[in-house]
Amino acid sequence: MRFLILSDLFSLDSWLIEDQEPDIMPAVYEFFKYLGRSEEHIFAAYIIHKSVTKTIRFENGSEIHISPLGVPQHYVRKFFSLFAMYKLGRRAIREEQFDVVYGLGVYSIVAGKLGRRFGLPSVSRLFGSLVHDVMSKGQYVKLYTRFILQYLEAKRPADIIICTEDGTEFDTALQQLNPTQTCHMLYNGMNPVLKEKLLALPAIESIDTQEPISCISIGRLTQWKRHDLAIRVIYYLRLTHNLDVSLTIVGKGEERSALVKLVGRLGLGDCVVFKDSIPHGEIVDELERHEIGLFLYDVSNLGNAFWEACLSGRLMVTRWSKKMSGVFAGDHGNIIDSDDPEIIAEQLAMLLKQDFSHIPYNSRQLIDKLFVPWELRFKEELDIIGNIPN
Repeated sequence: MRFLILSDLFSLDSWLIEDQEPDIMPAVYEFFKYLGRSEEHIFAAYIIHKSVTKTIRFENGSEIHISPLGVPQHYVRKFFSLFAMYKLGRRAIREEQFDVVYGLGVYSIVAGKLGRRFGLPSVSRLFGSLVHDVMSKGQYVKLYTRFILQYLEAKRPADIIICTEDGTEFDTALQQLNPTQTCHMLYNGMNPVLKEKLLALPAIESIDTQEPISCISIGRLTQWKRHDLAIRVIYYLRLTHNLDVSLTIVGKGEERSALVKLVGRLGLGDCVVFKDSIPHGEIVDELERHEIGLFLYDVSNLGNAFWEACLSGRLMVTRWSKKMSGVFAGDHGNIIDSDDPEIIAEQLAMLLKQDFSHIPYNSRQLIDKLFVPWELRFKEELDIIGNIPN
């Protein structure tokens, strides 16, 4: 198949712009690499950047074309980029023959529109969505303003939707917004070399509460990732339970300044460390340095960082959600149905006094079976796309 791919940048600057190992969105990075070496498929992809013009070429002749759009403000630029992407896609279809229009993220809206105009099958490829979370809280003003583009991903999609099963319950929102729309919820894959390295780490079987204890919280520094909650849990573990606990926060984002201030107010400057996002090749070493994974997200709690931490054999602490309980319940993980840091700290402190060795072991075994190599994962996706009705 010949793919016309309309893609967001997805913070892949380190790879697309700087030619370095990416530190985020392996699903996108690995998909481009997979198609770029395929003997059966070829693609032309378009990405809009605030200032860069660049073409990236792959071994089978596929190309990524990066074009600039000189609009300074992020959300304004995102809005106008929809029109710019439509023009790029329209020109590409007029100049070349394509079998499918494949839109990633917000540009799935554009892919659907181009597909309808030119009679081509189209795909909306989404990576989770906050629409369900906003709707469940009755925040409809927020839905129709800040999240209007995510709303339109559900209301005006392509012929089919393929969405990452990341815990955000996009399928539930779609049932309300567009119940006749076809949606395929798929787990991510995993790099087999990375998986082997994670499985080689010794699992955490016990933790000496008389010694320093190291925790890690991984994810974009944004409100729904709840690094603030992880910080407060550390505070109560130290204050109420007299545990010598430290926390490493790995990620970058708009909440960093607020989180640094929170650390200062709670007097945790000596035991909370911030690290920018790190390349996937270094995540194994980072996880090995810690014993407990705090994944206390409000939503999006089934992402690759979580699965990788499970495979590393860390003692995982996470919060209840419908999707989480369907995959990670029982003896596979420590799920806490609360967003109260005192309660989370108390339950974790109690767990450390028990024999919890079965939890890291069971979660590791579960995820090992659940996650296939990226190559098999992409074949599953391509089989779905190949069956789109003409």
